[in-house]
Amino acid sequence: MKSVKRLANFQSLFNDAVEQVRSAHTVTLRWTPVESLDVDRLGTELEQVQSFYEACEPLTVLLNNLDRQLVQFRDSAVTIDPGVITQQTALRNDFDQVRLITESRIHAINQTIASLRAPPQRVSTLTRTPSHRQTQAPGVRTPIQDGAQGAVTISPPLVKPTVPLSDSVSSPWERCVHPSGTQVPYYRK
Repeated sequence: MKSVKRLANFQSLFNDAVEQVRSAHTVTLRWTPVESLDVDRLGTELEQVQSFYEACEPLTVLLNNLDRQLVQFRDSAVTIDPGVITQQTALRNDFDQVRLITESRIHAINQTIASLRAPPQRVSTLTRTPSHRQTQAPGVRTPIQDGAQGAVTISPPLVKPTVPLSDSVSSPWERCVHPSGTQVPYYRK
């Protein structure tokens, strides 16, 4: 008789959990994608999603309680229909998906807010300046005589400065890189 009461209690709690998970999942389906939200609404939306996440905490406790009851039934040799165990597992997976969607939304909103607060990136404009090429070949080390002791030390190779493509040829020719992204240069008059 006691097992029957416990099974009835389990079934009642399980039905409540199913309804709550369905309701939570429905809420997540109605959310507007973060990239479509108004900038002015981001803060409010973040608060609402965090409140929703916190409101789901009792459901986590309920599902943990149901899991614990299933283990107790099994330990006390009460036969449970395998379909119930499968439904409980599916319910847990659905709830885990709701939690993941909620956590992802909180993260996405936080990232969007952070990107809006970041200082704007400066776009550098390309200016044409004469190149200052080194006459020394790259990788060649120049010995330097130390005047005090007469010792010879070897200096590190000079770093060749990067030369803009446009400075590598004389006017009226212009050196370009193909728009397809290949790094093969070509010349245009």
